[in-house]
Amino acid sequence: MSDTIRILCVDDEEAVLDGLRRSLKRTGFECIATTSQEEALRIAGEVEITVVVTDYKMPGMNGAEFLDRLRRIAPNARRVLLSGEADAESIMRSVNQGAIHKVLTKPVARDELVLALEEMVEIYRLQQDNSRLSDELAQSNQALRAINEDLSRQVDIKVDELFNARRLDSLTFLPNRQAILEYLTAQAAGEAGDTALMVACLGIRGLGRINETFGLKAGDAVLAEVARRLQASKLHDEFVGRLGGDQFCVVSRHYSDLGSARRRLQAIIDSISGEYKIEAHPVLVTANAGVSLDTTRPLDGERLLHNAEVARNSAGPGIGIHDPDAGRIIAEGLKLEFDLRHALDRDQFELHYQPRVDAASGRVLAVEGLLRWHREPGKMVSPGLFVPLLEQTGLIVPVGEWVIAEGLRALERFHAAGHHRMGVSVNVSRAQLNDASVVAQLKHWLTTSPNRHLARYFEIEVTESALAQDEALCRTVLREIEDLGFGIALDDFGTGYSALSTLMQYPIDTLKIDRSFVINLGTSDTAGAVVRAIISLGRSLGMRLVAEGVETEAQSHLLNDLGCDQLQGFYFSKPIPESQLMTVLSASAATSIA
Repeated sequence: MSDTIRILCVDDEEAVLDGLRRSLKRTGFECIATTSQEEALRIAGEVEITVVVTDYKMPGMNGAEFLDRLRRIAPNARRVLLSGEADAESIMRSVNQGAIHKVLTKPVARDELVLALEEMVEIYRLQQDNSRLSDELAQSNQALRAINEDLSRQVDIKVDELFNARRLDSLTFLPNRQAILEYLTAQAAGEAGDTALMVACLGIRGLGRINETFGLKAGDAVLAEVARRLQASKLHDEFVGRLGGDQFCVVSRHYSDLGSARRRLQAIIDSISGEYKIEAHPVLVTANAGVSLDTTRPLDGERLLHNAEVARNSAGPGIGIHDPDAGRIIAEGLKLEFDLRHALDRDQFELHYQPRVDAASGRVLAVEGLLRWHREPGKMVSPGLFVPLLEQTGLIVPVGEWVIAEGLRALERFHAAGHHRMGVSVNVSRAQLNDASVVAQLKHWLTTSPNRHLARYFEIEVTESALAQDEALCRTVLREIEDLGFGIALDDFGTGYSALSTLMQYPIDTLKIDRSFVINLGTSDTAGAVVRAIISLGRSLGMRLVAEGVETEAQSHLLNDLGCDQLQGFYFSKPIPESQLMTVLSASAATSIA
């Protein structure tokens, strides 16, 4: 047996062979390069070859056929195939038959190639050592045979580790995530015809509960049994692996439509769901799944796996189908949140104002400041989209502080313009009440503004639902606001939780009747009765009554007849920018806007 390590490189392009020579120069290995397959077979028959490297695409035999012939001449040589767009089925068959030991996908980085060849050399040496030790021990007596078997096992384990340690799951012995991705890459490179590649992600439900109740070993036993059942139920050309944790993967080319893929996936789920025994205790194990199907070319196996995992996460107890628009919607939501986080710094927020008019005369007595977001020039985002996002992200507190500050500045501008009895109200969120920052902000304005005498014209609006969260804290905060001289309005009254006893505990100046009652005035006796009751209740408590959502002249007259003080709604004006509001206020000073 020679100590010289010889690497036989076979390619029909001299430039490729030159590159291989340069890559191997620093390894100390002897490089034999040829463009002729027949010449390579002759060389392999004359000298001991350690590793053979060949391209798949050759003018004579393809690389897989060549390595199969070379195996008969130099059976001990390790055989490596460089593949670009190769026939994946042919390559896998050659691998399974032992003709190919390793497949590298072109283009191959120099370091990757050297590392792969060094791995092949190490395996070759181990096999040669194993062969030598076996020959020596075979000549020894019976007592040494046990040592021979032990050494053989160690060598076999080492070889297996080199091949499989990074590709097999140690618990289930199924291909792991890395091996799954490699398989998907090979499938994507192969010819698929008109069939689609189905990638399914299966999750074992309730595994955490089993681990907590019986311990991690019991959970591992369940996963091992799930793997066994998966293997037993898979079709002959389906690929099964474990992604990690409680997740498994099934890959198949059987299915060209989601209906058939879903039916097959349900059969797989049924095969692994059911009763499992843990320490003689029966436990029920179920599974859910996400599936992604693609017929596009070229296929992207890693993207398909990601899509299947996303579909599984949103599947609940059943089967989730990947929605091609889901990624776009998620990306748009993330972009919206990113832009919203920078909207204050970019000065993109603005208040629009909706007038509150005297029910009898139609003159503007106050305005409600409503937040608007100009995400881009000429592009305004609906409050229904960004206000919930403000609350979810916690941005509602700093943005709410900006709303109060801008509302106070607007109040000063209105009075400076001669509208001396004009009131301004803004909405305050539940988070601002819990944070109590609104009190500190109002105190700061009183101590720094020369217009602190205008405090009685500024009103804080809160909703019934906000008061219901922490009644004691809300009472404290609202009383502090009242003590500072600001007004307090209860917004959307009638839709929340307030009872008469609750209203009496809060320092409320204005009761705003919710639009859901106003819109049905004149058509619903119930709505009319509710509005009459609210007006009567507000008057008995000394509160100002404001009706929201007034859209018709008939509603305006009816509310005036019922004794409502002020009206607000599209019948008078939609929310408008401050510049337009000034024109409305000037007109209102001379006449009504109704």
